[in-house]
Amino acid sequence: MIEFDASLAAGLAITGKITESRSLLDSSLEQVAGNGEAIYLPELLRLKGILLAKSATGTNQAESCFSQSLEISRKQGSLVWELRTATDWARLLIEKGRRTEADTLLKPIVEKFEGCPMTSDLETAHKLLN
Repeated sequence: MIEFDASLAAGLAITGKITESRSLLDSSLEQVAGNGEAIYLPELLRLKGILLAKSATGTNQAESCFSQSLEISRKQGSLVWELRTATDWARLLIEKGRRTEADTLLKPIVEKFEGCPMTSDLETAHKLLN
């Protein structure tokens, strides 16, 4: 159910329904905290970070969500969630004129995928680095 909610929240955000998307994400985060489905936390926090980054005043909150997502991804050993979160965080940093920070964040994670087949997530990360 949480996985579906995360996908639905992303779809709502894409269609401009930011309030509904954020409400669904907040509800899902509460549910995960209550039932211990921590496997979904990195993705939910990443999506919330993306939403917060879209608001003019949400940069610090977005970075906090991205930071939490990265930390949990690393604890869980999930390189895919780590890559997705770092890519979105790096995109935000680049938009804010913080290119060096973005490269410092993203490059070591991309390097962990050396020799792996190119996925769309990895391709997006490479494009941000170039």
